[in-house]
Amino acid sequence: MVYSLDDPWKRKVFLTLCRRYGLRPYREKGRRSSIVQVLAPRKFHQKALWPQYLALPKELEKHLADRTDRMIREAIHTDVSEAAEGEAKGLPGPESKP
Repeated sequence: MVYSLDDPWKRKVFLTLCRRYGLRPYREKGRRSSIVQVLAPRKFHQKALWPQYLALPKELEKHLADRTDRMIREAIHTDVSEAAEGEAKGLPGPESKP
């Protein structure tokens, strides 16, 4: 099987999952680092490897987001919410330029 995994974190999860099952992921010389190949039965891929892989990056993403928010709250500011929608209020407009 040939996989294209552009995200380095997701690729790391996939490679580790393969190794957990005794598979030896590899990359052919000259191929992009995002291309990973694994010798495994198609049925194993469909029933075990791929469904688990699809679930794990979601957990990783949640964990990284939680850790990032915590680090920002502790080091920079407690408000880690997204930007509000709409126009900015209270900022000087173009007419106030010197």
